[in-house]
Amino acid sequence: MIDPKPTQAPPSFDGLEFELTDIGEARLALDELPPGIAERARLDPGYWHQQRRTAQASDRALTGEAVKWLMQLPPALRPQKLALQIPRLANFIASVWSNPQEASAALDSLVVDRRGGRRGLPDTVQHEVRLLQSHLADQRAARRDRAVVATELQLARELLEAAGYRVIPPVA
Repeated sequence: MIDPKPTQAPPSFDGLEFELTDIGEARLALDELPPGIAERARLDPGYWHQQRRTAQASDRALTGEAVKWLMQLPPALRPQKLALQIPRLANFIASVWSNPQEASAALDSLVVDRRGGRRGLPDTVQHEVRLLQSHLADQRAARRDRAVVATELQLARELLEAAGYRVIPPVA
């Protein structure tokens, strides 16, 4: 005789735990200010509208400039999570990337909370921003090294010429 397969109890699905909340109470909770904001600013109606810039179409999608900037970066350095999750910031960084000082300040402002009480970027995005900061610092150091070498070569050339030597520059 064949034994029928024992029946197994279906897996229990513990539902999501939640708390019943009144919609009105939830709205009031959202209207409360984050810690430290009420003390730091006098809040008039429309305060936040004055603090934030006007929304633009490029806030929700990457601009052509941002796509070009991403493609010019080494593949391991491309901030893909930033571009997907917060295209507005990727567009902003792309717009200032050609100016190392502006780009450095922009990246610093994303990592350092100067206003207090900000939630901050997701960890993966913050990691990408820190990689960009490191890359920018490496580029700045390399430019500085090249400038020092060029200055030293120019000084050596001037000293040799002053001593009566004829200096022939190398062929590039």
